[in-house]
Formats: sequence, structure tokens, C-alpha cells
Amino acid sequence: MEKYFSKTNILIWLVIALAILNVSTIAAILWHRGHIIYESRMHSERLGLFGAPKFPGWHLKEKLKFSNKQSEDFDLIRKDFNISAKDIANQMQSLRMNILNELAKDNIDTIAIYKYAKDIGNLHSDLKKKTIKFYIEIKNICNPGQKDTLSFIFKHFIQTEDNMNMPRKRMPKNFHHRFEKNNE
Repeated sequence: MEKYFSKTNILIWLVIALAILNVSTIAAILWHRGHIIYESRMHSERLGLFGAPKFPGWHLKEKLKFSNKQSEDFDLIRKDFNISAKDIANQMQSLRMNILNELAKDNIDTIAIYKYAKDIGNLHSDLKKKTIKFYIEIKNICNPGQKDTLSFIFKHFIQTEDNMNMPRKRMPKNFHHRFEKNNE
């Protein structure tokens, strides 16, 4: 019986238990992240704002009913935004992976994790600034009715993004009809 409860056996079982705990924690984090992304996409599809786009931004062109000239201007604005936003998103994803890799280590360097978190925050701020610039540039090519619709769409996205982990609100009954009356 003493051999079964030896110091070495206890330490081995403790290491195994901690390894299982680490793996299950990382799996839960990854599952939750994937679940949030899935829920966000499903919510957007229910609103009819994304569906199966042929290119990013098609929903804005469709909902705002841009003229040919507005569409050309929008495509240039969207292209510049997508390039910079994608670069920032890739950097943020790389930092998130660094955090997860650090959390998987036996000796976690919290200073490094906090630096990664701060860097993600700074990149998120940069992305918000670029999104604001994107919105202003789109607004500048819109007519008054389109500006109202654009504002409505962006307000909804900001509310959805800020409450991503909160229960979803039902959309107002006139959500889809609002697009038709503001663009006339």
C-alpha cells in the first residue's frame, strides 16, 4: 500500500490531472470562440445582411441601392478598408494564438500574456478607427435616405458586436421595410 501512495506516484497522477485540465480548458476556449463566431454568422444571416455574399460589402450595396457611380466609389473604399482590416485581424489572431500557446505551457509567463492582450487592445482600437473612417467615407457618397439606412445598419452591427455574449434581441418588425422607404 505504501508503494501505491509513494511520492512519485502521487506526482505522476498530479501531472496527468493538470495536463488533462489544461487540454480541456484550451478545448473549451476554442469551442466557445467557434460557437460565438457561428452564432454571430447565424444572427447576421437571419437579418438578411450577409447570406452568401459573392464579395464583401455586397449587403451594403444592396441595402443602400447604390447607383453605378456610388458602387464604383464604394468598391474603392471597401477595397482599401478590407486590405487594412484583414491585416489587423490577422495580427490579432496571431496574438490570440500566442496567448493560447503560452497558456498551454507548464510555466506560464503572465507578463507575456498581458503584453499580448495589450497589443490586441491596441490593434482593436486601430481597427475601430479604420471602421469609423470607412463609415465616414461611405456616408460621404450616400444621399440623405441612404445615410439614414447606413446609420441604422451600423448601429445594429455595433449593438450586436458589443453584446455578442448577451442574449439576442428580436429585430423590430419594420427592420426590412425600413430599407425600402429610406432609399426612395
